[in-house]
Amino acid sequence: MAPMSEHPPTQALGILREAAATDRRSLAHALLLWAAFAAVSLAVLQPALRGEFINDDYSLIVRHPYLNPFNRENLIAILDPFGDAAIHGVNYAPVMLLLHALEKALFGGDTLGYHIVNVLIHALNCVLLVALLIATRVPQVAALLAGLVFAVHPANVEAVAWISQIKTDAALAFSLGAVLAQRRFPALALGLFALGLLTKASAMAALLMAAALLGWRTISTLRARRPEAAYWILAAASFGPISQIWPFMHPVADRYLYFILPGLIGGSLLAAVETCARWAAANPGRNIRTRWASIATRLAAVGTALAVAAFGIRSHARAALWREEVLLLQNAALQFPNGANASYYRAVLAAERRDAATAVRELRAASQISLGHMARFSADPRFEPIARDPLFHELIDEIAGRWIEFARSRGLETQTWLRSTGQIHRVRGEYREAIDCFERALRLGGPLQSAIAVELESTHALWREARKAATP
Repeated sequence: MAPMSEHPPTQALGILREAAATDRRSLAHALLLWAAFAAVSLAVLQPALRGEFINDDYSLIVRHPYLNPFNRENLIAILDPFGDAAIHGVNYAPVMLLLHALEKALFGGDTLGYHIVNVLIHALNCVLLVALLIATRVPQVAALLAGLVFAVHPANVEAVAWISQIKTDAALAFSLGAVLAQRRFPALALGLFALGLLTKASAMAALLMAAALLGWRTISTLRARRPEAAYWILAAASFGPISQIWPFMHPVADRYLYFILPGLIGGSLLAAVETCARWAAANPGRNIRTRWASIATRLAAVGTALAVAAFGIRSHARAALWREEVLLLQNAALQFPNGANASYYRAVLAAERRDAATAVRELRAASQISLGHMARFSADPRFEPIARDPLFHELIDEIAGRWIEFARSRGLETQTWLRSTGQIHRVRGEYREAIDCFERALRLGGPLQSAIAVELESTHALWREARKAATP
């Protein structure tokens, strides 16, 4: 009979302690790496850190009706998948709104805090990408360099520098976390994946990547099932929604690349590792193999260092565009002269010259691409020089009519949309229709009650004055 091990409970306890110590060291290393990536990202994106709220930031944060104030009623509305909050944001993304609510409570109108949070989440994504690459057998040094490339890549500037793009940064963090956790902690992985989906729909790509990794582990006898495939699937799944199979009204922006880059980086690295392994097998001579491996490693390190430096300089320059919206409009006019933002910028310049005809022509072109520009130019003080021009008022009436028809065709009976429709009717001088919209909005109830009540009262006053003026 074989002798039994002495003190088995003590041995088991020792193994557990060693595992716990290993986990603590791994956590410490991860935190140090996070701090390093955060420092690099803060340095590269420094010009954007004091940047103002831009474009969507106003509708999603500054003026969002369910974040101001953030209370129990608004929380319930945010969590309702069929409620006004979901319609206001075009899709159901409660985690995104909860993140915005937390930031707004912490930082108010100081944009520095919002920008730093985005950078910290971006740095976390770099750490998660490094961990995922190492877990799929990429050498540690190569994985670290890949994380550094992702940290400073110019295509990531928009996703990190734009305050309201916290949804993109956080969705990728939840997605990478879910893929990393799916083997040892499936319940945690499921929870992270759900949080990713509730932040931004792009997180769906993580499901396909996890399936590919599981398939690789399960059917390991098939050589075609290399982990490299999982990264290509991540890239392809992230590219799918923006592939222009269903054409967009706008050019694809840099932020859509944020999910694609990890897949491209991981797939390329693993393809390189596989190529090197095959070359080594085909050249069994130890001296030759060692010498060429050393040369290849040095060349790769130098090339990566040069790429990181070039990317960092380019990203630092692009980050400066996010200080104020007019700089982005200028850049859009340069890069996409036929886009809506370019037309809008040319309209601003024409308005400054008091050239109403050109400004109206450019605004009409912008509105053909996006009705969202209606809300922008009707309240933009830069159009004050032409505000009394009949051509400008004619354009407002025209676009307002299209907006009203859009809302009517969609059957958007929510407080937010009824208020917007009422405001547009009032701009057109259609006071009775505006009053009807405001009254219906008040009957529905919601966070805008007091503001709508004031607008209703002022619209009644305008209607009375209009009727008095029309009386002979």
